Amino acid sequence: MENSGWVKIYRSILDWGWADDPVRMSLFVQIILRCNYKESMLGKIKVYPGEWAVSHETLAKHVG
Repeated sequence: MENSGWVKIYRSILDWGWADDPVRMSLFVQIILRCNYKESMLGKIKVYPGEWAVSHETLAKHVG
């Protein structure tokens, strides 16, 4: 995965009820940053922009 580019996160996210929960916020940021920005293949599965093919175990490792 290429680690360049940017994502836009609006400040209004701070108004969400779970914004003060560091685990949920970390999960949200991980998902936003790791989602595909272009179409790709994962084995025989096509992964579209805005999607991220990940297991629960891998996601837990990213979030800690």
